[in-house]
Amino acid sequence: YQRRVHGEPKIILSLFRRCRMHKISVIVFGAILAFTHAANWAVLVAGSNGFWNYRHQADVAHAYQDLIKGGFNPENIITFMYDDIAGDPSNPFPGKIFNKPSNGTGRDVYAGVKIDYKGVYVTSKNFLGALTGKPAFAGAKVLKSGPEDNVFVFFSDHGGPGLICFPSDDLLAADLITALTTMHTNKMYKKFVFYLESCESGSMFDGLLKTNLGIYAVTAANKDESSWGTYCSPDDVVDNKHIGSCLGDLFSISWMEDVDVTNTHKETLEEQFHKLVARTNLSHVSRFGDLSYTSDVLADYIDGPSQKDNVESISLTSSNVSPYDAKLAMLNWRVQEVQNCRCVHPLYGDLQKVVAERDQELYERGRSSWIFSELWSRQTGSKEGMLDKSVAPRNFECLGQVRNAYRQYCGPISDYAQQFSRSIVNLCESGRTTENLVSTLLDICRL
Repeated sequence: YQRRVHGEPKIILSLFRRCRMHKISVIVFGAILAFTHAANWAVLVAGSNGFWNYRHQADVAHAYQDLIKGGFNPENIITFMYDDIAGDPSNPFPGKIFNKPSNGTGRDVYAGVKIDYKGVYVTSKNFLGALTGKPAFAGAKVLKSGPEDNVFVFFSDHGGPGLICFPSDDLLAADLITALTTMHTNKMYKKFVFYLESCESGSMFDGLLKTNLGIYAVTAANKDESSWGTYCSPDDVVDNKHIGSCLGDLFSISWMEDVDVTNTHKETLEEQFHKLVARTNLSHVSRFGDLSYTSDVLADYIDGPSQKDNVESISLTSSNVSPYDAKLAMLNWRVQEVQNCRCVHPLYGDLQKVVAERDQELYERGRSSWIFSELWSRQTGSKEGMLDKSVAPRNFECLGQVRNAYRQYCGPISDYAQQFSRSIVNLCESGRTTENLVSTLLDICRL
C-alpha cells in the first residue's frame, strides 16, 4: 500500500483523505441521529356512545388537551370519539364537554379536539388498523411510528372478561395481543405505554401480555372487578348547572388530574402508578408487561400542560357509580328533576316521557338478566355459579361468536348486560360448543 501511495501520490492521497472524511461524516451523522429526539405518538379511544356514557368521551377529550398543551404534535395523535355528546339535546352546555365539576365556568375539554374516527367509524377493526399502521379504509389515519418512537394508548369504555367494547362490536383480548405483537415485530415503537379504563380491564393482559414486547400496561381494575364512573350526581355541576351524567371515570381522572398538576418531567411512571393505586380506591389498579422502564418520566409518553397554576382543585368525590348502573342513575335523576320542577323540563321533557324512558331501561335490564339466566340454566341445569370468576377467558372464538349471536338474535348488549359476559366465559371454558350455545340463545330470544 505504501508503494502505491508513493508511486501515485496525488491521486491516492486524495482518495485516502476523502475516505477518512467520509468515515468521520458517517460517525458524526450517526451521533446526531442518536441524539435526535424520537417522536411521540398517541391513540386515544372513547369506545361508547349515548349521553349516559358522557364520561368516556370527556376522558378522551381531556387526554387530548393534556397532550396538546404538553407540546404533542397533533398529527401524531389519533382520536376515536363517537362525537354525539357535545351536541346531544340533553347537554346543558351545547358544544361543550367537561371532565370535572367546577364552581365557575369550568374547563371545556372538547374545544379544539381533532377527531379522526367518529360515529360508525369507531370500531375495533379501525382501532386495530390504526395501531398496526394498516388503514382499514382509504384515508384512515394510522400510526406511522418507528423503532425509536414512543407510543401511548389510552382507552376508555365498558368491558368484560377478555374483551373491551365499541359502540356496536367488541375487541377480544386475543386480537389486541396479536396486534400489539405485530407492532413489536414491525418495530413500530421503542417503548409503549397503555392505559386502559374498563370493567375487568386486567383480563385483557393478565397471562396474555408477554414481558418481552416492551409494553407497559396499566388497567383501572383487575381481571375480575368493575371500574367506576365518578363526578356523578350530585357532583356533576359546572357553573351551577347539573350535567345530568357522570363527568369522568375514577381511574382516568386520577391519571389526568395528576398530569394537570405535576411536573411530568420529574414524576416517573412508577410514582404515578402508586398515586393511581391510592386514588382509585374502588378497584385494584393493576399493571402488566414490561416493568423495566417505570423509572422513565411521564413526559416521555404523557406530557401535560406546562402551566400548572390555573387548575381548579377538586377534592375526592364519593359520587361514584358502577358502569352497569350509569344509565339508570341518569334516568332516575331526570325523573327527580322533572318531579321537582313540576314542569316540562327544557332538556328532558315532561314527567310522562322521563318515566317511560326509565321504565324502558328497567324492562331491558330485567329482560337481559332473564336471557342470560335462562341460557345458563338450560346449559347447566342449575341457577348457581353463573358469575363465578375462577376461570380465565381463553376460548376467545367462542366468546366472540356467542356475543355476536346475542346481538343478532336478542338485540344490543346494554351497559347493564355487560356484567353477564362472565357467564358466557364460564360456558365457553367448560367445553360446551359454540354451536350449541348459539342455538340455545336463538331459542330463548324467539320467545
